[in-house]
Amino acid sequence: MEEIGASCVSLYIRILYFQLVKREISHFFRFVEPIWLSNVGSTEEERVEWVSKRMIDSNPGQMWLLPYHKGKHWMLIIIDFDHQLCYFLDSLHNFPPDEIKSLISRVFQHLRTNNAKTEEVAWRTVKCPRQPLQSVQCGFYVMRMMKDFVTNEFSMRWLTSNCGGKNYYTKDEINEVREEWAQCVMDLMSTT
Repeated sequence: MEEIGASCVSLYIRILYFQLVKREISHFFRFVEPIWLSNVGSTEEERVEWVSKRMIDSNPGQMWLLPYHKGKHWMLIIIDFDHQLCYFLDSLHNFPPDEIKSLISRVFQHLRTNNAKTEEVAWRTVKCPRQPLQSVQCGFYVMRMMKDFVTNEFSMRWLTSNCGGKNYYTKDEINEVREEWAQCVMDLMSTT
């Protein structure tokens, strides 16, 4: 249960994407690479441009998942593009940081030049499963929340009911994500 980086989360996004393709529902969900939200080595303008280019081809009804890393902590943003609504999930139960709210607001402003929508971006803080205090499990919690959201038959109901009312993840639930990730790494290693 050590701290994980963006490459681990990116690989897990790949795992989820292939699960969605297999179930023929990949058109409902899109992902943004965590590094595109990171302020390491890039300006906010560059990040706005990268995320905007990714989201410009959004289809009606698609939900966007954006894992966000600030400092040493992972959080998840789920965007309902059609309604310009951002759901913020943080396993430490913090509110959305101003810098990510500003970045997402600028992404929508950038997209509005190609779109007639004029509403402001709204934010909802979701009471999601809480990680153990003094732990570094936030990355695993973000991966598990992404999995729960995209694999749930009623994903919006799961989200708007505060992650189905789940207060924490069990060790087995976290280990399921870790094992999927490890199996993918092993599969990739065996093909090279």
